[in-house]
Amino acid sequence: MSSIIFIFSPLLGIDIITNSWNNLVSAFDPVSSNKRNGNFEEALRPYSTFHNWGLGTEEESKRNPSIKTIQQTMAELGHTGKTIDIFVSTILLPLQG
Repeated sequence: MSSIIFIFSPLLGIDIITNSWNNLVSAFDPVSSNKRNGNFEEALRPYSTFHNWGLGTEEESKRNPSIKTIQQTMAELGHTGKTIDIFVSTILLPLQG
């Protein structure tokens, strides 16, 4: 049986999402590209399925179409009632000099 793996901000740690055990890996980011990695969907294709939205509260999801709640994400991907086996999220904070 394969695992469900959710990774938010996936390109910061692409090495951890190598899908060598036939798991269902979904990667999420509200930004779809950057200069360093190019198009995220193309960069992640060998490892996971990319979804162009981020994780937030219900209030945030109402204000911003590129944000979904975990419940909305699970429903959209057909995972309602299933267990996320691995959940990775990266928080970026500005560095103070």
